[in-house]
Amino acid sequence: MSEGENSWIGLLEISPEQAEQFQRLAAALETTPSAILAHILRRILHFERDLKNHGLPGFRDWLIPDHDPPSEHRTTAGFSADAWVEVFGISLEEARMFARLAFELKLSPAAVIARVMAATVQQDGPFGGVRVTAMREWMTAPEILHRIAKFALRALPLRLRPSHFMWPADKAFPWSADDCMAAVIGYEVKWPGDFGEFSDLLRGKWEMSGGYAILHQT
Repeated sequence: MSEGENSWIGLLEISPEQAEQFQRLAAALETTPSAILAHILRRILHFERDLKNHGLPGFRDWLIPDHDPPSEHRTTAGFSADAWVEVFGISLEEARMFARLAFELKLSPAAVIARVMAATVQQDGPFGGVRVTAMREWMTAPEILHRIAKFALRALPLRLRPSHFMWPADKAFPWSADDCMAAVIGYEVKWPGDFGEFSDLLRGKWEMSGGYAILHQT
């Protein structure tokens, strides 16, 4: 690869071995490491934005309690938003927003990306080059990228992560936090919305009985 194609390596806190693994992953998808990382970066931004759209706090309030990275993983002294724009093809606003989120995670932007990269290419993970190549048999490249990004988000030091189901951000959830807690510890809770929303939007092992929602626990 040319020096320009490898410019992403210089921005990140990764080993040569990690860089080589990620390059193999990108080759299996017939894309570039920068393109994959830009996709993951945007998914991280979307993750936090979606929390706030649902009325939940941002990343800072979801940090794992014992998350205390070494000081060298926190410094932003070498961060240049313009460099990230040039290397990853993101907007200046996205670069600055990502730097803010990294600060809330007590990490440098480079350390955040290094974490999600390590999660993506770890030897026992589901996204080694051979498996990605196999997935190309039945999935499109965008679908694989979506799954890679979702898996990578697990590396963030947070007490929550996205699941397959997300309640629509443009529709107010009808239960309070206390209602939700009561439901998951075994109580039947009155559902104030209509049955169509219950059956179509509230996924999982739920049933309705006399207007009360029941979560089946197995």
